[in-house]
Amino acid sequence: MLIAIGLVALAAPVIAPFDYARQFRDTPSAPAGGTFLMGTDELGRDRFSRLVYATRNSILLAPAAAGVSVLIAMAVSMVML
Repeated sequence: MLIAIGLVALAAPVIAPFDYARQFRDTPSAPAGGTFLMGTDELGRDRFSRLVYATRNSILLAPAAAGVSVLIAMAVSMVML
């Protein structure tokens, strides 16, 4: 499952049908189906494209958060000794 999510994150520009910030002002809050796989939000942005691009951020931030927590734990344990 993690490999599949990683592949989606890497292939976001290919998988996502639209740019994550592109607004379709003529179709705000469109329902799922047709042109928009998961519909659009209040500003007319494609939800599927935004989800695929958000995966990239999550994949990058999770290891960084783990690294920071390890550094904090090491610092606290050194002080406690």
